[in-house]
Amino acid sequence: MIEKLKTRWNCFKKGILNLVYYFHVIWSDRDWDWSFMMDLQKHKLDSIIKHYETNNCFVNQEIELRYMRIAKYCIENIGNVHAAEKRYINDKNFERIRDANGQSPMENGFWKSFKDKNYEYFINDVYEEKLWYLYNRIIQTRARKWWD
Repeated sequence: MIEKLKTRWNCFKKGILNLVYYFHVIWSDRDWDWSFMMDLQKHKLDSIIKHYETNNCFVNQEIELRYMRIAKYCIENIGNVHAAEKRYINDKNFERIRDANGQSPMENGFWKSFKDKNYEYFINDVYEEKLWYLYNRIIQTRARKWWD
C-alpha cells in the first residue's frame, strides 16, 4: 500500500515538473505548426542531453550525445535565414537530397534557374534542406537508442 502511494506521488511530482518545464514552450505558441513541433523536440533534446551528461547510462554514450547535439544544432538553425551566411555550403551535392517522392529538387528547372539568378537565396535554401535532411536522418537512425 505504501509503495503504491510512493509510486503515485512520484508520478504526480514528475507530471507537475514536466508541466513547469514545458510551460513556456506551450504558452508561447498558438499555431501548432512545424516550428512549434521543432521547439518541443529541441526542449526534449535539451532535457535528455543534460540527463546523459550527468549520468552514465549506456555504452557509447559520448557518440550518442554528439548526435543529440548535432540534431539540436539542426533544429536551432532550420528557418534561420542568416545561418548560412557564416558557413561554406557545398551546393554541388544538393542533387543527392531527395524529397518524400524520391525526386531531387534539382530535377525540375526551377532550382537551376533560381541558383543562377538568386544564388544568395538559393544557398540559404540549400543549407536549410541539408539541415532538414541531416536532422531527419539522425532521428531515423539514432533516436530509438536515446529513449530505450
